[in-house]
Amino acid sequence: MNTYLSASFAAAMAREGVALAFTYRSCRVMQDKYRYLRIGKEGIYLDLALAWPAGKYRSRAALALAGLFQEMAPELLKR
Repeated sequence: MNTYLSASFAAAMAREGVALAFTYRSCRVMQDKYRYLRIGKEGIYLDLALAWPAGKYRSRAALALAGLFQEMAPELLKR
């Protein structure tokens, strides 16, 4: 189990079909079998979730993202 997840590692996991990654353009591998989505002016909406092992370290960024999900949940449920 890898507890350090870089953007390029996350993108590689997504390319293998075991993850969904939000990453940088520089992490793309341009091949026909991969699909990259860009969130533009219209937006692309997906159901998202955060998961991490119980009792393990959570970065401030991960906690902030979890807080954002919780803040947005009531608004998203109205759709």
